[in-house]
Amino acid sequence: MGRRISTTSVAFQRSDFTILESYVNFVAFATAFPHQLRLKASGFMLNLFIAANVADAISTMHALPYGGIEGNPILAAGIHSIGLEPTLILKVVAAMAIGLLLSKRGKAHLLKWPTVVIVIAAVSNGIHPYLL
Repeated sequence: MGRRISTTSVAFQRSDFTILESYVNFVAFATAFPHQLRLKASGFMLNLFIAANVADAISTMHALPYGGIEGNPILAAGIHSIGLEPTLILKVVAAMAIGLLLSKRGKAHLLKWPTVVIVIAAVSNGIHPYLL
């Protein structure tokens, strides 16, 4: 009598093969076209930088009404002079412009640490109302 293979184990084996095949294709692509890989990495860093700035703007809008304080003196002055929403929109647009400029010049790696700091600020703003 032959052995029966359940459909779940076959699917699992196919899934493993697909993951392995994807990895092999990635390695082949990375070795054949290293500059394409760098472009993808810079695009990822740019997207992460912009997402962190948007998250920071949203969390700032959420935290300020609950007694949060804007730590950036430039943004604090902008909030007092033109209002919260316009200042945060200008902040995100400026961050996008700076990120695009650095990315186009091949300097997207410079966005790594500012992104980390912005994520920490966004998380801090996000948990601030719950600590009161």
